Amino acid sequence: MKYLIFSLCFFSILLLLTSPTLAQEDDLLSSLDEDEAPSTDYISGTFKGTRIINTASVDLHPKGELLFIITHRFGRINTGVKRFWGLDDAVIRLGFEYGLTDKWSIGLGRSGQETTYDFFSKYKLFRQSSGAKSFPVSIVWNANMALKDSDFNNADFNVSFSDRLFYTHQLLIARKFVKQGISFQLTPTFTHNNVRELSVEQHDTFALGFGARVRLSPRLSLIGDYYYLFDEQLKTVFDEPLAFALEIETGGHVFHLIFSNSSGMTEKLFINRTLGDWGNGDIHFGFNISRTFPLKQSHGLRKKK
Repeated sequence: MKYLIFSLCFFSILLLLTSPTLAQEDDLLSSLDEDEAPSTDYISGTFKGTRIINTASVDLHPKGELLFIITHRFGRINTGVKRFWGLDDAVIRLGFEYGLTDKWSIGLGRSGQETTYDFFSKYKLFRQSSGAKSFPVSIVWNANMALKDSDFNNADFNVSFSDRLFYTHQLLIARKFVKQGISFQLTPTFTHNNVRELSVEQHDTFALGFGARVRLSPRLSLIGDYYYLFDEQLKTVFDEPLAFALEIETGGHVFHLIFSNSSGMTEKLFINRTLGDWGNGDIHFGFNISRTFPLKQSHGLRKKK
């Protein structure tokens, strides 16, 4: 609950900063001659990457574009000099994402934590736009399946292949305030695990994610994301994930310098399995770095920067 209050205050302050000028959001139609037919302008770059920090964003890669992403989390800062403030410990996820169409992307990855493989599909249902066909937000459906390849903690389990699977379904709902350089995202989330590995776990859980991005300069932004868990029993053991990062854009790379109470980098690990408490200094430093490779020439929709 304390993270929810903190995050709501953070996002509310950003909203208050934008509210006086929301009505002045850029409208490219004002520059058109009266004789020209009205057009539709689609908003792009709600977030600079396909992930805000931990959570998936509404952004997808264009058709034929391949993304290679490295996500890295060190150990806890409060381990002190003996573990070099967490730098002696590390978890890495390597992932690939590919745009099948301008509206549909797929991807896969592998994380060293619990030796987890993950596969996902993202489909854009609606795209934020202005003009002839105006729509206030972008909405994306994200479906993720994770496979735990490491041994279960309970040796009594007779583990089958299906027991190792974990599913996540999310609606990513985001709006970009173009003139203010601020983006917000809400992420209603449903998760399902086929086996209750711990007594506090349920097969089905619900969470609500929040995400935000504030542009500080053309290449520098402040970003954050957080998940509120509705399962009170689960929260007796695990914490709610909260992360902040400095986002740096350098040509074809997007670089995140991250501070998070979660070392997990897939939905299975950070939504329901976060063990760190910000108040106790259980903070993991880390980074995300991504590089895009256009494999085919994309003919996307008209974009508005």
